[in-house]
Amino acid sequence: MARRPTEPEGRAYWPSIEEQLAEAKAIPGSAFEKFIRLNQDFELLRRGETHGDTIGLAPWLRVYWRKQHPDESRAPAGPAGDYPESLNRDSGMDAGQPGAVARP
Repeated sequence: MARRPTEPEGRAYWPSIEEQLAEAKAIPGSAFEKFIRLNQDFELLRRGETHGDTIGLAPWLRVYWRKQHPDESRAPAGPAGDYPESLNRDSGMDAGQPGAVARP
């Protein structure tokens, strides 16, 4: 996947929706594709989070988690940032199943 330069004003680079769908192996027209498309509000993420950081979570999964936990701390803590480490072990997704959606 080609990387783009960092955007001005210190905004982090996030992959395009097409890059995210390809990386997740989302089947076109699936609930999984719709889920990814619905979770692109990157302004919800903590300043300093970037694609390629040590957190290792897909941007759409980070956004989904933030939407579900708006009152959680945004301070980085440990290798998973401030996200539950369980998200790193199992994102709750199975791209091989067209109707797969995230488990909170």
